[in-house]
Amino acid sequence: RGFIGNLDNILMFDVSYDNCSRHSPNIPAGLFGFFEMMFAAISPLLITGAFSERLKYKSFIIFIIGWELFIYYPVAHWIWGDGWLNIIFQVEDFAGGMVIHTTSGVSALICGIVLGARKNFDKYNREFPPSNLPLAAVGGALLWTAWFGFNAGSALQSAVCSGVIWLIISWIRHKPSATAVLNGVIAGLSGITPASGYIDPQYAALIGIIIGFTSYFSILLFKHKLRIDDALGKFVHGVTGIVGSIAIGFFGQKSFNMYGKDGLFFGNHSFYLLGIQVMSVVITGTWSGLITIILLKFIDKIVGLKIEHDEELSLDE
Repeated sequence: RGFIGNLDNILMFDVSYDNCSRHSPNIPAGLFGFFEMMFAAISPLLITGAFSERLKYKSFIIFIIGWELFIYYPVAHWIWGDGWLNIIFQVEDFAGGMVIHTTSGVSALICGIVLGARKNFDKYNREFPPSNLPLAAVGGALLWTAWFGFNAGSALQSAVCSGVIWLIISWIRHKPSATAVLNGVIAGLSGITPASGYIDPQYAALIGIIIGFTSYFSILLFKHKLRIDDALGKFVHGVTGIVGSIAIGFFGQKSFNMYGKDGLFFGNHSFYLLGIQVMSVVITGTWSGLITIILLKFIDKIVGLKIEHDEELSLDE
């Protein structure tokens, strides 16, 4: 039960729409269940940039189903449900730094390595221009607005600081762009996700600055130095999820989470919470990486992974 859970509520069976549950003390259990489904539905889509123009469609469908069953569901249960990381160690992840961003980011990185780069990866110096910048800006604004649904104020602080850092660095490198600001904002949003319910707003700003630097230079490392092709740079979600999750170990405060513990800079200055967060990040990242490799190998054996060269050239036309 601590590892995978059970089927007591499969297909929403025996879930009340009138009464609250212990997982959602303030809203009906059925409503909370549908809210959680939103996280489960969006998480595997974060990986799709690592597939762009390379993966067969039927292989994509099989991978998404396998990823949900063997990566997302177990990790979500470990951390948010009655799983062992929650029950035994009281790991803290407010809205998905480990459950969503670390798992999907690590999986995207593995997929990018296994599938290799697209044929035209070097055409634009590995920086593909957006096909429609105004539409991208509108999408970024909508995404930022939607993030208030589960992160609230800290999403504003962290996103602004991370976006400014991206703008400054890109300006120094003589490559300022609206796309850079949008990427920085999204990095800040994903990075503050695990910590937003446990920290002061000023620490959210500090974490946003740290995330801005780490996410920008991780793009340079993975895409430009190591030549790992992810069309949307979603492996950065892994970096930001890891940074935000570990940051709880430094800046988390029990005053915001009565069931939690103080981070290193508060209370008794204990390393306990920091150790739990680091351990949990390592476990979730390792699990995601191993299962992703197994899934890709299995799919390659039964239906194959990569499309043919001629098909790849025509996919994005």
